[in-house]
Amino acid sequence: SKTRPFRRVLFFGLHSQTTGLLFIHFCGCCTMKRSYVAILLLIWLWAIPFIQGCTMQEHDEVLIRQLILKPAATVVLEAGQPLPAAYVQALQAEVTVTTLSYVRPMSLGAHVLGLEPPLGKEAAQALAESLSKRADVDYAEPDTPRLRR
Repeated sequence: SKTRPFRRVLFFGLHSQTTGLLFIHFCGCCTMKRSYVAILLLIWLWAIPFIQGCTMQEHDEVLIRQLILKPAATVVLEAGQPLPAAYVQALQAEVTVTTLSYVRPMSLGAHVLGLEPPLGKEAAQALAESLSKRADVDYAEPDTPRLRR
């Protein structure tokens, strides 16, 4: 009588993408060639998150497109109202690296100003520091975008 060979079953999984822990389980009689293919596949699956993470960090430069600014109490504004155009023009008179445009009001008296063209992180920080030194500005800071993980 012929005996039926065991079914060749391969179980594999990615335990955690962050740690890259892999496990593999063979049932039955698998050939050596298939075992090597399965192990190479698992090594590749383990390496993908690391490869993707490296390429995203190397080529992505953070560009700041907005600035958050809170005018001093000496600037008379009603709550939730936009900054006066004359005030934005006075700020623009001191800025040479980009063009400021009003975007929207925020809570607690702060406002969002657009930067065109966008600035690098260091240039935006320098711009915010120079605007913060003005007597009619409480604070200014770059609106840093959230980064993808």
